[in-house]
Amino acid sequence: MVFKRQGTPLGLLDVQCWARNPREFGKKKLRHSLPIEQKESYKWLESFKKVVQAHKQCPDTVFVSVGDREANIYELLELALADPSGPKLLVRSQHNRRLAKEEAYIWDKIAQQSTVVEMGIRAPDGQTRWLSGSQV
Repeated sequence: MVFKRQGTPLGLLDVQCWARNPREFGKKKLRHSLPIEQKESYKWLESFKKVVQAHKQCPDTVFVSVGDREANIYELLELALADPSGPKLLVRSQHNRRLAKEEAYIWDKIAQQSTVVEMGIRAPDGQTRWLSGSQV
C-alpha cells in the first residue's frame, strides 16, 4: 500500500489474485523438494521485486513491502537484506527464526527494541486496530 507522509493511503503497488487449484490439494508434503519458483510463496518474491523496481524510480522515497505470515520465508528475507539501501520489508512473523550470526531469536530481539512506527487502521467493524513495528 502507498501512503502519504501524513498517513493518507494512495493505493496499492502490487496486487496478485489467485486461488489454490483444488486438484493440487495435498501437495504440502512436496514443499521441501520443490524449487521456490514452483511454490505458492513465490508470489512474495515477485511482489518484493516490483517494489524494488518502483524504489529505483524514486530512490529518495522509503518503500516498505508488507507481507503476512506466509511471507516469512528465507528467500524473501535474503532478497530484502541484499540491498540495505533498498526497500524495507515488514512481515508478520510465524516462526521464531534464529538471527544470522547471533545466538538470538527474532521474537526476543524485537521485544528488546523500541517501537519505531505505530499506526491505527480502521477495520470493517468500525474499530481501530493498532499496529506497531520495531526494526531488527
